[in-house]
Amino acid sequence: MLIIALIFIPLEQLLPLNGEQSATRRHWLNDVFYLLFNGIVIKAGIVLVVGAAMLLAQRFVPEALTAAVQSQPVWLQAIEALLIADIGFYLAHRAFHAVPFLWRLHAIHHSIEEMDRLAAHRVQPVDQILTKSASFLPLFALGFSAEAVLIYVLDLPVAVGVHPLQYAHQIRAAEMADCLAAVPSLAPRQRTRRL
Repeated sequence: MLIIALIFIPLEQLLPLNGEQSATRRHWLNDVFYLLFNGIVIKAGIVLVVGAAMLLAQRFVPEALTAAVQSQPVWLQAIEALLIADIGFYLAHRAFHAVPFLWRLHAIHHSIEEMDRLAAHRVQPVDQILTKSASFLPLFALGFSAEAVLIYVLDLPVAVGVHPLQYAHQIRAAEMADCLAAVPSLAPRQRTRRL
C-alpha cells in the first residue's frame, strides 16, 4: 500500500486528470478508512460465505464433474477458472446495478465525485463479499486445483496482458455506463447520492 502511494501520489500531481483537484480532495479521509478497514471485513466475509456455500455445494455437485475438472492440466483449468470466475463476477455486478435493494449497497462505490487512487476502495463490504463470492464459489464447487485458483487470485493473465475480458471491459466501460444511464428504467437507480 505504501509503495503504491509513493508511486501514484506524485504521478497524480505531475499528470493530473483534473488540474484543479487537490491531493486531499473532499471526503478523502472517508476513502482512506475504506482502504484500511474494508479489506479485513471483506476477506473474512468471503471465507464465511464461500465456506458455508461449499457445505451445500458438496451435496449438489456430482463427483464425476469435479473429477473431470481435476483431471485436466493446470493451464486449461486456469483458463476455465478465469472465464468462469469473470462471468460470475460480471453477473453479480450486473445484479447490483439492476436490483434496487442491491443498488443501494453498490451506489456507495459510485458516489465518489472526484477520482483519484482511493476511489476504487469506496465499496460497501456486503456488495464486495457477494460479488467476489460469485467468482470464487464456482471455482471451489467445481474442484479447480489450488494452482488454477491461485493464477486467478494473483491475476497473472492481467499482469502479462492476456486477460480475455480485460480489454473489452476497458474499451466498453464508459460506453456501457452511458447506455445504462440513457435507459429510463435503469436511470433512476444509477443516480448517485452522497451516502
